[in-house]
Amino acid sequence: MAGGIEVIDFIIDKLTGEEFAGFCKGNILKYASRANHKGGIEDIRKVKWYVDRLLDEVGTVGL
Repeated sequence: MAGGIEVIDFIIDKLTGEEFAGFCKGNILKYASRANHKGGIEDIRKVKWYVDRLLDEVGTVGL
């Protein structure tokens, strides 16, 4: 947290719902593809976190 705001909150504030959904999809792909080679279970947790954010966003703006 820098300056009292979480980075993800700053990103959400600067992107449209559609852009944020794309951001989530990109991070899902990134962390899923490297989980077996780099980050292991932590990368799987990140995938889940971004899937949950994507589902929240889809519920708000649709795909």
